[in-house]
Amino acid sequence: MAEPKVSLLLVEDSLPIAAAIQALLRSLPKAPQVFHSATLQDALEKASNQRFDVAVVDMQLPDGLGTELIRVLRAKAPEMEIVATSVDTRQGRRETMLLAGADRFVAKPELHKVLMQRLS
Repeated sequence: MAEPKVSLLLVEDSLPIAAAIQALLRSLPKAPQVFHSATLQDALEKASNQRFDVAVVDMQLPDGLGTELIRVLRAKAPEMEIVATSVDTRQGRRETMLLAGADRFVAKPELHKVLMQRLS
């Protein structure tokens, strides 16, 4: 019997970055099922209607902060793996995301390596 696909919520407002991440994920042998949201509101809606195994959440979104989404995701699904990401890697940003409930913070330039390790 086939192993079920990992369900991944990708929250990224930059469409070129989101497309690159999705292309990378599709190339993996065990490619996850990816659901993309470009806004906080869309991600909150998806999260209210579906269960995800992994969430990759950008800090800065056009309609709010990723920390708000991380808090909601963590409350809804404590077992979900949440990876926070941003181009802003100052210590305060990292701590904010981790305190909101992210399992780890990954700078955007390193995100592809982390996702390949986690999902391969």
